[in-house]
Amino acid sequence: MKQLETKSLKFSKVKNSICIGSVLFFSGFATAQDSIPTVPNDQIEPMEAVAETTGVKKDSSNNFKRIKLDGIAAVVGDYVILDSDIEKTLIDLKSQGASADDISHCSLLGKLMEDRLYANQAVQDSILVSDDEVNATGDRQLQSLVQQIGSMDKVLKYYKKEDEASFRE
Repeated sequence: MKQLETKSLKFSKVKNSICIGSVLFFSGFATAQDSIPTVPNDQIEPMEAVAETTGVKKDSSNNFKRIKLDGIAAVVGDYVILDSDIEKTLIDLKSQGASADDISHCSLLGKLMEDRLYANQAVQDSILVSDDEVNATGDRQLQSLVQQIGSMDKVLKYYKKEDEASFRE
């Protein structure tokens, strides 16, 4: 008999907890709905009523068929690859005599993404070099050649150049 009483007490505690929880839960809904402000119906006018009162005709662009002009196929860094880029590359390959049967749009997109990835990485890794630094390096390399071969005339003769200015170009 005691087992039955303890089970019924446990059940009543669970039942009371569920009742209290549901009351709190649903009271939250009731207060949340009460806090939404209502707008008087005279402030909202349907678009058809506005169009009729002002004499403006409806937009007739719904009669046209939608056509996708271009789309973004991928973005690599700052570079955007469009669907038209893939088509243009395919046309270029065909004009060069490549077989279009072996090339899929997916592989072509992969190649374009790889090219843009290398270009993006090159921009990130680029080092700015001034003209003076380039000229100084050229002078050092020229002096090194002169020391190896013997004279400037021999260097110019070896590289088949007429003068030092044409050699530097």
